[in-house]
Amino acid sequence: GRRFFLPVDATDPERGSNTAHGRLDGRNLIDEWMNDKKRRHKSYRYVWNETDFNTVDPAQTDFLLGLFESSHMQYDIDRNDPHYEKAGEPHIKDMTEKAIQILSKNPKGYFLLVEGGKIDLAHHGSRPVRSLHDVVAMDLAVDKAASITNNQDTLIVVTADHSHTFVISGYPQRGNGIFDLMSSRPGYISLAKDHNPYTTLLYGNGPGAHSTRADLRNVDTTSKHYTYQSAVPLSAETHGGEDVAIFARGPMAHLLHGVREQNYIPHVMAYASCVGDYNAHSHCAASATHHSTATSNIFG
Repeated sequence: GRRFFLPVDATDPERGSNTAHGRLDGRNLIDEWMNDKKRRHKSYRYVWNETDFNTVDPAQTDFLLGLFESSHMQYDIDRNDPHYEKAGEPHIKDMTEKAIQILSKNPKGYFLLVEGGKIDLAHHGSRPVRSLHDVVAMDLAVDKAASITNNQDTLIVVTADHSHTFVISGYPQRGNGIFDLMSSRPGYISLAKDHNPYTTLLYGNGPGAHSTRADLRNVDTTSKHYTYQSAVPLSAETHGGEDVAIFARGPMAHLLHGVREQNYIPHVMAYASCVGDYNAHSHCAASATHHSTATSNIFG
C-alpha cells in the first residue's frame, strides 16, 4: 500500500496521518515515480481512488500506478461498505482489464501478474465468507482476461502458491447453503458427537478453536464477521500441505498438466513467451511475421 511509498511524516490522502507506518528513509516513491516518467516524456497516471481510476484512458496512458489503500486493499465484500472504505476501490476485474488494455499496446507482448491476496488473509482469520467472496471476484477477473485476449497469442495461467487447512465436511443435502449449519435432510440440523451442530466449512487450526465447542443454533454463520470453528487453537490459521491446482489456456497450455513442481511453471511461461533461455527455440524462429506471446499469469 501507500505506506511503503510515502515517508513516515507524510499525510495519507484517505486515512490522514501516516505516522504509524511509512518509510524511514524519507523518500516519496510516488513523486519519484512520477518525476521519472515526466523526465522521460512518458504518458502516465497515478491514482489512489476508484473515481480517478475510472477516468484513466488506456489509449492515452503508457504507465499507470494505482495505490488504493495505505496497507492492504479491502475485501471485496467490504469494498462498497462505508464502514471500511471511504474513497472507493476498483474491482479486481476492472484493474485487470485496464492493465491488459495498457500493456497490450506493446508490440513485443507483456507479462501481467494479478494476485487475489485477500483470499489468503481471510483464511488466516478463519473467515471463509470474506475469502470465498474474493474467490468469486478473482473468477470474474480471470473471465474478463479471457474475454479480451486471444488464446492464439496469450497464455493465461491460474494457480495458487499454497493451500490452507480449510475443509468441506460431508454430507450436506443438495442446496444446503455453503455457509450454513450442516444439514443432511430438510428440516434437520446435523449434530456432532458432542450434540452440537457444525458448519459445512471448517478449519484444521486457527482462531475458531475452543476447549468446548459452542452451540451454533443461534449464531449467524453466514456473517462475514463470523470466525469459523477449527480443531487446533492458534492465533491465526496456517497454510496447508496439499497440492494446488493449475489451470491454463493459450500457447503451450498443454504443458501444464499432471503433478509438477512449482518451479516448472515459470519455465513454461518463458518457453511460451520466447524469452530468456528459450528465445532461440525452434518455435520462436525470429522472422518478420513472428508475434511475441503475451503472458498473463493470474494467481489465486
